[in-house]
Amino acid sequence: MKIVIATSSASRTAPMLAAAAILELGGHEIAIMETGAATCAPRALHTYRPQGERPPAPAAALHAVDQLVARSGAQLVLADADFSGLLPMLRRAPQCRPAIAVIGLRPWGARPGWLCPEHGAPAPQPDRYLQLGVPALPLGICRPPAGFSFLGALGIQAAPGATRRDANLVLVSAGFGRARANLLGTVRNALAGMPGIEVVDCADPQRCARLMTRAAMVVSPPCLGSIVLALQAGVPVLCTGVCSDARLIAAALAASGAGLGLAMDLPDVRTLRRAAAALLRFPRFAHAAAALSMEFDEFQAAPRLLAMCDELLAPMPSRVAHVGQRR
Repeated sequence: MKIVIATSSASRTAPMLAAAAILELGGHEIAIMETGAATCAPRALHTYRPQGERPPAPAAALHAVDQLVARSGAQLVLADADFSGLLPMLRRAPQCRPAIAVIGLRPWGARPGWLCPEHGAPAPQPDRYLQLGVPALPLGICRPPAGFSFLGALGIQAAPGATRRDANLVLVSAGFGRARANLLGTVRNALAGMPGIEVVDCADPQRCARLMTRAAMVVSPPCLGSIVLALQAGVPVLCTGVCSDARLIAAALAASGAGLGLAMDLPDVRTLRRAAAALLRFPRFAHAAAALSMEFDEFQAAPRLLAMCDELLAPMPSRVAHVGQRR
């Protein structure tokens, strides 16, 4: 089957390409609309990379997806929840569009407005909504739509099997550009006085996955993808930030006991040192993260994605003929 993968921004590209790779290995053919450079794209039938405005306006994003669907003959569009072309696409009659599945790469409580009722009218809903995470990690989930389920973690995951933790290894997943440099530098300054601590930048996903099996703690901005990869590996998380995502992630970490949240984009050295020392000192955080890791084992992304595609694509032999017709 042919599937279009649509991403909203460079920060969303990596997990969506991880989903694309899973689907390709499952025998599906992929067409990709991405913003940002591809670093691990599967062999795509077609790739569209918008120029200039990023992310593209809804009309431009919808037009790009229509083009990819028409050129590839795709029967399913898989998009992240912030993709700007989703709302106009969902407003079409089901017989005039492909099946639509959405991956929530942010906490459900910070979902985009198109998923919320408008002026008393029900919001248009995708055929499936897959939320990154697991039920034991509460993310502000309230009244989810029909077709909602948890996906687990997406990305290069730590290898399964026995692990030997290094009590002094701290990984920093610090986002992009200046924010990465600022947080990495602050973590190194904060932990410089703690004997034996080694701080490692997680810029390389392959290296990060290898080190995750040994790490004692991960420091991260409110990027749910990075945080669930750490928790999937059983590593406690220290999350920094003040946006809505950060508040929801901090609350989820506190509720699960698997980490702490600091309500500041760039913590001062003293505050960060105290929080990091607590995570490294008290074993309850590691125990809670290990318990979450066991739940992630029950929510493997690959079989869930492939099963969803089978469900959505099986009953639609003629739907594709109408794709691209606008109401």
